[in-house]
Amino acid sequence: MRATSKLLDSFFWLVPLLLLWALLAAPLSGLKTASGQNSGLETASGGFALWQAAPRLGFQGSPEKNASGEPVGANTTGDVAAANWGTGPVRAPARAILENEGVLIDASHGLQSRTSGLFKDVKFGEHGDAKTTYLYTVDERGINVILEKTPFPTPRGNVVHSNISSEASMGGEAWFGPNNSVTINAGSGRFGDAAGITSKQWDATAKLWESLGYKVNAVPFGKR
Repeated sequence: MRATSKLLDSFFWLVPLLLLWALLAAPLSGLKTASGQNSGLETASGGFALWQAAPRLGFQGSPEKNASGEPVGANTTGDVAAANWGTGPVRAPARAILENEGVLIDASHGLQSRTSGLFKDVKFGEHGDAKTTYLYTVDERGINVILEKTPFPTPRGNVVHSNISSEASMGGEAWFGPNNSVTINAGSGRFGDAAGITSKQWDATAKLWESLGYKVNAVPFGKR
């Protein structure tokens, strides 16, 4: 009787242990892919590779990164837009705003904005010609232009760069010519060469103009 009692006691503890082992082993040994093949958790030696099992067990490894240090496949569109096509972040005017110089104009005044395509109905002129000088800025809308001699109640009697953009990454002057040509400089005390821009920003500005479809004559950096 004692032997039988001991055997029953051992069996009583063995059954729960066998059930627990079955519950833990079944999810790993029985995993299948959608194609019906083994999930690949087993190594050639018959063991389990934790790095292979990690995705299925809810673990996360370090994401693969590219040369720029960003996760592979990351969407960088927002970053490109935020950098304004390489021309840098927008910033406030570097010059004090006088009467009405901070009042923003719009299309009703003749303002045009582009991220692609040519500007319409522009006046042709030559570099330095005051009557055909256009002011431009670069901000989240792209390149914005307006004829400088557009009347406006500022101390100068016409629009200035801060009437185009309250913040911009670049500003300057432009002269349009035949055959989709344009001459540009960084001549702006608010957003251009007098506001601390760099030669890299200037190069990016010329490329942005080219992306619209223009043959760009960029005045050397620091000159007008």
